[in-house]
Amino acid sequence: MQSDQKIWQKIKKIVDAQKLNIKADEWERFCDLIDQYLHGKAENPSKKVIIHIDGAARNNPGPAGIGIVILNAEGNTLREHHEYIGEETNNIAEYRALLKALHLAGEMDLDDLVVRTDSELLAKQMNGTYRVKNINLLNLYFQVQEKKASFARLVIEQVPRQDNRRADMLANLAIDAAQMA
Repeated sequence: MQSDQKIWQKIKKIVDAQKLNIKADEWERFCDLIDQYLHGKAENPSKKVIIHIDGAARNNPGPAGIGIVILNAEGNTLREHHEYIGEETNNIAEYRALLKALHLAGEMDLDDLVVRTDSELLAKQMNGTYRVKNINLLNLYFQVQEKKASFARLVIEQVPRQDNRRADMLANLAIDAAQMA
């Protein structure tokens, strides 16, 4: 990081707003953001995201789907995903949604994740409050643990269902689309 700061100082001495053909205040604002980031006082907003996930299974077990909504730090949608995953239980669908969300975040080069789920079981198992007793979930749990290492930060939060409506809608859309096909 120290060498990055030195490089940045040299760039600032060579480059100015006029050479870039931009307004001076825009250049100053950009320089301030870079300075804050290099001195560890600011997060990289392009890599911090909030991800809403949901897994749904009708008749549990039954036709199942997953829904994922990836939002930037400002709350703008970066990506949505829904997928039919076959006949599964609701809990397996929740884990599969989490795994797919981590896969997508990796593809998008995101590394600071807050994942929000309405599944109490998933959130509490992933945060160590509940043990994973079901053998079918244990394999998925270990897959998530392996993927976790790829990210600088991964926080998993339980939210009320009403705060996870879009992900729920996408999970059900996946099931509906598969049943119509």
